[in-house]
Amino acid sequence: LVGDLAGWQPGDLFTLDNGQQWKVLKGSLRLPAPRHAPEVRLVPGIAGRWFLEVDEDLPKARVYRVD
Repeated sequence: LVGDLAGWQPGDLFTLDNGQQWKVLKGSLRLPAPRHAPEVRLVPGIAGRWFLEVDEDLPKARVYRVD
C-alpha cells in the first residue's frame, strides 16, 4: 500500500504500489497505531466481491477496483 494507513471507512481510496486503486465499499476500522506502507492482501470473496486485508486477525474492508 502506498502511504500511511490509520484505518478506513466507506469511500476511502487505496493505491497499491503496482498502481491499482481500490475503494472501500463497506466496513470501517481504526488501527491502534498508523502503519507506514503496510503490506496488504486482496482476498476474493463470493460473487465477485473483494476484500482488503491488512492483518488476518483484523476485520477486512470490502473494496472494489476503480481503475
